[in-house]
Amino acid sequence: MNFCLTCIICSILGFIFLLFATGLEIKILTKIKNLKIKKYYYILTVLTAFFSVGYLLNVFLVLCGYYEINQIIIGFVYFFGSIFALISIYLFNNFNRDLIKNNFFLEKKIENIAYDLNSSTKDFRYIIENVIIGIGIFQDEYIVYANKTFLNLIKYPMQEIKKYSIINLLDKLDYEKSSQIKKQFESFLAKQTNNYKIPNYKIITHKNQIKWVDLFFRKINFNGSPAIFIGMIDRTEKNRVLNKLLVSEEKYRNLFEKMTSGVAIYEVKDNGNKFIIKDFNSMAEKIENIKREDIIGKDVTKVFPGIKEFGLLDVFKRVWKTGKSENYPINLYKDNRMRASWRENFVYKLSTGEIVAVYNDITEKKEAESKLQKSELYLRDILETAPVAIIEVDLVNSQISYINPEMSKLTGYSFEELYKMDSFIKLIYSEDRKKLFETVSEKEGKNSSDRCSERIIEFRLINKDGNIKWVYGKKIDKFQNGKKVKTRVWLQDITSVKIIQQQLKESREKYRLITENANDLIAIYNEKWEHEFINSQVYYKLTGYTKDEIIGQPPIKFIHPDDYNTLKKATDEFRKTGIWKTQLRFRKKSGEYRWLESSGRKFIDSDGKEKLIVISRDITERIEAEQKLHLYEQSLKESEEKFRSISNSAADAIITIDHNGLINFWNPVAERIFGYSADEIYRKDLHKILAPPKSYKKFKEMFKKFVESGEGRVFGKPLELVAIKKDGNSIPIELSVSKLKIKGKWAAIGIIRDITERKIAEKERNQLLEQIRAQNEELKKIDQLKDEFFADAAHEFRTPLIAIKGFSELLLKSKNISNEEKEDIKTIYRNAKKLENLINEILNYYKLKANVIILKNNRFRVSTIINILKKDFKVELEKKNLRIKDIYLPDIEVVFDQEQILRLLRNLISNAIKFSYDNSEIEIISKIDDDNWTCSVIDHGIGIKKSDIPKLFSRFGKLEESRALNKKGMGLGLTICYKIVDSYKGKIWVESDGIGKGTKFIFRLPLKKAPLLIAR
Repeated sequence: MNFCLTCIICSILGFIFLLFATGLEIKILTKIKNLKIKKYYYILTVLTAFFSVGYLLNVFLVLCGYYEINQIIIGFVYFFGSIFALISIYLFNNFNRDLIKNNFFLEKKIENIAYDLNSSTKDFRYIIENVIIGIGIFQDEYIVYANKTFLNLIKYPMQEIKKYSIINLLDKLDYEKSSQIKKQFESFLAKQTNNYKIPNYKIITHKNQIKWVDLFFRKINFNGSPAIFIGMIDRTEKNRVLNKLLVSEEKYRNLFEKMTSGVAIYEVKDNGNKFIIKDFNSMAEKIENIKREDIIGKDVTKVFPGIKEFGLLDVFKRVWKTGKSENYPINLYKDNRMRASWRENFVYKLSTGEIVAVYNDITEKKEAESKLQKSELYLRDILETAPVAIIEVDLVNSQISYINPEMSKLTGYSFEELYKMDSFIKLIYSEDRKKLFETVSEKEGKNSSDRCSERIIEFRLINKDGNIKWVYGKKIDKFQNGKKVKTRVWLQDITSVKIIQQQLKESREKYRLITENANDLIAIYNEKWEHEFINSQVYYKLTGYTKDEIIGQPPIKFIHPDDYNTLKKATDEFRKTGIWKTQLRFRKKSGEYRWLESSGRKFIDSDGKEKLIVISRDITERIEAEQKLHLYEQSLKESEEKFRSISNSAADAIITIDHNGLINFWNPVAERIFGYSADEIYRKDLHKILAPPKSYKKFKEMFKKFVESGEGRVFGKPLELVAIKKDGNSIPIELSVSKLKIKGKWAAIGIIRDITERKIAEKERNQLLEQIRAQNEELKKIDQLKDEFFADAAHEFRTPLIAIKGFSELLLKSKNISNEEKEDIKTIYRNAKKLENLINEILNYYKLKANVIILKNNRFRVSTIINILKKDFKVELEKKNLRIKDIYLPDIEVVFDQEQILRLLRNLISNAIKFSYDNSEIEIISKIDDDNWTCSVIDHGIGIKKSDIPKLFSRFGKLEESRALNKKGMGLGLTICYKIVDSYKGKIWVESDGIGKGTKFIFRLPLKKAPLLIAR
């Protein structure tokens, strides 16, 4: 009795404990938000409930009379187990509360760090985005980042270059299409080196601009993954400046060598006391009668020992110290090398510190002046009779010292009037005075030491009658002791020349306007048969070539090779007659050839050179029209012969009628079908002879409308009609009518076929189709009953299978069975599992077939699915020593139903494992582009006959070869694959070269068209 009371008290305490534990755990579970932590609470709660229920059951058994000691011990084990689970929950809850508290402070700290990091990241991004270096980062061959400079350099938007791999992008930008650059880059990718540079690389941007850049490649780690860093520096402007500099250097060298003055460049040493010859031009060599290579690098005093006495060395020193240029007056230079000569020097200092001397040998001029002075009286006579006006002013007493008769004639003033004038400026046209004064006064202060200086002048002069005349000449100033003492002006009347120049300018402007606005090509060829002039705007419009691409080029460069002989004949004829006339094909810049009709003639230009002016007109359309007309006339003649030959041997009746409806052609088949000979039917009314009487009026009205408009309902489609034969019997015919225009009037051609036998066959076929349709309906009903039977059977199989699996699992946990019995139970469990998989396969197929599966949108990487399947098939792969090689192009996320895609790939990989030869490889290639995901599963196994490929995706479709290998299964795997792919509006197919040559399964799913839901 005491024992029972104890058991009752213990059971009450256990029940109270169970309620308390359950309430506490529910309270804790409602507060926990973290799913991972919640999972551990669920486990502890289940353990508590398990031990508590076990304890209560043991108490109940003791109360019912089961007093075995082991039963009581088990009860206490359950009791203490539930207490332990409850204590664990309590301790874990307290630990978790402290952990949450610590996490709160940690999260705050991380948030502060993240804020600081975000601020620095923004600053860094701003710097990267606005740096002058273009920066691009590629991962998995495709770009993941590009700054503004990079995009501005290549002129591609980010959306555009995302679809190019790094190799493809380089190929797009490569101006020269150099395979060597690509090979070098691919070698860089394959090697272990981290850096690679392509200096001065020529690219073409998205907008077809050519740029020069320096490219830098570096292998880096970006966001935890390997990446390729591309740096791009624009050096286009730098190259342009360098090119200009080279051109400028070349121009300088040409100018230096071709100057009419001697030029010497000196390098200064010893603080301005020594001058070393650095360069010497051709004219200086001629003046000094010395070779440049013999004196370069030598001291000027060693080469020209008379320079000190001459006084030029002191000038060099002053110019080097002050930096101010000096014009050294004419002086006599002497040394033992050559006879004395008069020299005029101009010395200045370069920014590099070098001294330049520009000088002329004016010995001959000085000698001429001496002779001139001796023959002054003779020259005075010449001046008096000279055809130019001359006036001389003595600046010492401000008086006109000389006027020749031509000046009086030019101005209209007498000698007395001119001599009495206060200033010659009164004769100068007011608008030209300032400009003339600036011209003659230019550098006068610096030239004050000149003994004589000349200025070319041109201005308008007003004569005594008020008429304006253009004059051209020289103003010569004479100096004495550095002071200007006399001015002489030589003038020539160029009014008529100016008028001619103006007329010529206007003529040239008119000529330019005419040529540039003409519709024809106008070109002038020089004596070398090169383009010297073109109306560039018209040339660019009609041919695509710019002026720079044409000028200086011979015409043969643009002529079709087949027209070279024509060009030669035209050239020979031109040399004989001076007249140019020909027709040639001219190649446009696009590569297209156009026919040009050219005419021209020879002329002599102002330099007396013989040239050719040619005007060309595009006559391509006319030539093509003439060719087409010739071909048309030829083909028309041939077509008439062919038509007569074909119609006479045709299997159908061919009839032609004119605009009156009268028959004018009747072939032998028409004779056989209708019974009329060609002679009997010729020029008879077609409708009256062949049409049924009741249809005659209707046909005549339709034909009348056709003749008026050329339109009708009978054209362009075959018609089935009834026609009357000669014997009066009616027959069914098929009529096809075509229209044609002869001499401006509509006519028609009819092709007629007797379809009596076809009508009989159609009647029999329709009867047979009706029988087949009825049989198909019956077969559909049987197929539906079969599907329902399989689905119901599969569901019915599931119930006993669950029991078999459950009892097998319980028996395997029991310790009271032998090892032999355990192996048998394992066999039962294994086969039950296989049967369950088979039933699931059948049910999944019928769900897919009935469109009752809702497709989910899961975001996942293809590699995730493949890795799962590798683990699942690990045992099967090891049994046959197979390897899986997976390739991802690229491995990015896709959005599909992960479970269905897993099932699809599982079936394909399972098949590949089954039918692969041992010790071989299975390849899985996943390729993703903008529109599709394409996946291939390739094995190197038994292969498939090409004749068996169409059977693969049918229900329960298995091939003889697979049965021969004893591969088990119902054959639903590929059918399920087909259904899954079809649910996504995709495509699945198989490729194989035959038995023993392996198999390749490929499926393609559209990325943008993936359905969100398949309706029930």
